[in-house]
Amino acid sequence: MSQDNRNRQGVLAEVPAQTTVDLPSKLVTEIGRLFNMGYRLVPLGKGADGRRPSTMFRGQKRVPRDIVLRRMQELGSHNYAVELVGLVVVDVDTDTPEAHAYVERRFGLSPFVVKSPKGAHYWYRLQGVAKPAVAAGNKIRFDSVAIDVKSGKNELIAGPHACRLDGGEYLPMSGSLPPMDRLPVFVDKEPPKAIVLPQTSVRAPVGTRNALITKKAAEFCGFLDTQEELFEELRTFRNAELDQPETFPDEEIRQIVRWAWRKRIEGKLAFKGRSSVKVSYDLAAELAQIKNDGPNAMMLYIKVQHEHGASRRWFSIDPAAMATAKIFSFGRDAIAKAAKCLVEHGVLERREVPILHESGARCFKYEYRLTGKGEGFNSYIIPRNQERAFVVIEGGGS
Repeated sequence: MSQDNRNRQGVLAEVPAQTTVDLPSKLVTEIGRLFNMGYRLVPLGKGADGRRPSTMFRGQKRVPRDIVLRRMQELGSHNYAVELVGLVVVDVDTDTPEAHAYVERRFGLSPFVVKSPKGAHYWYRLQGVAKPAVAAGNKIRFDSVAIDVKSGKNELIAGPHACRLDGGEYLPMSGSLPPMDRLPVFVDKEPPKAIVLPQTSVRAPVGTRNALITKKAAEFCGFLDTQEELFEELRTFRNAELDQPETFPDEEIRQIVRWAWRKRIEGKLAFKGRSSVKVSYDLAAELAQIKNDGPNAMMLYIKVQHEHGASRRWFSIDPAAMATAKIFSFGRDAIAKAAKCLVEHGVLERREVPILHESGARCFKYEYRLTGKGEGFNSYIIPRNQERAFVVIEGGGS
């Protein structure tokens, strides 16, 4: 371990939290050099191992150099990472001749290689915007070879001359990291072969196709929003699962779609728990703040949207009948309050329907209709974080 690292561990043991420490001049120079060349740098130092980011981009393309250095000083960290936008790093975790030979044979030599605590990092330039896909999860594993291929936004790799809290260093093996446009283009010389499935899959034979696709239409109705979506799903199913799909025309599928959707609107389809109900975050957050009535209102909302979301027609809510049927764990009064809560939050529209009894007495009942508020995903979850050092980018190089 270098003298800088030994000194650093002593400083970290003696300096209390929130006190700044000096960074090695070589590290400061390297960070400034990389920043000036356009690299996206992220200070590390959070977490038990000191390898999590200690700041966020906050809408900026890059974290300013001074903030990178200041956050590292505040945390007593000598660790930072490079975000791999426009870059590819082949991270070799097994420092064996076989692993290095595999990288050079498959991806070619790189003029810039960093020695990592486990192995080495080979640096390349990404051509285009699509991330490379060299294996499942971009993890190559066989025999004594363990390699990760990293690239893209939010993907981090430890920077040159970085040093971890445990003393592990990332030292250049061949010169300095050049400007991005001088790195070699990443090329996979052995792209994964296409998987050819054996022709052993059993398709639904002619004579059983109509019954099967009708059954699937009833199932799919529970978690699709429109007839057109249902039509497209059934077309895909036909092409993949039916024998001689070219002889099962689109018009026959449309007839099945119209039948299934009508049954859904009439409430005559049992989805057996597979139907989906859309609830926006904003509505869920509003109802969660209302003691007792809020959670009850959410359960009532899920029930009525499940049964009436497709038709958009007026319907009745009978608290007494629902309580007798034990649809919910709460009783009649709680159901009535839940309905009122949904009306107050604009989720349900309510109207009075007059009723004339045989005795001549007049009264009214309530009918309801879903307004559409809070159903889709037009309301997005926007994190509101109080801590300045909120971390959005997980990881931190290996």
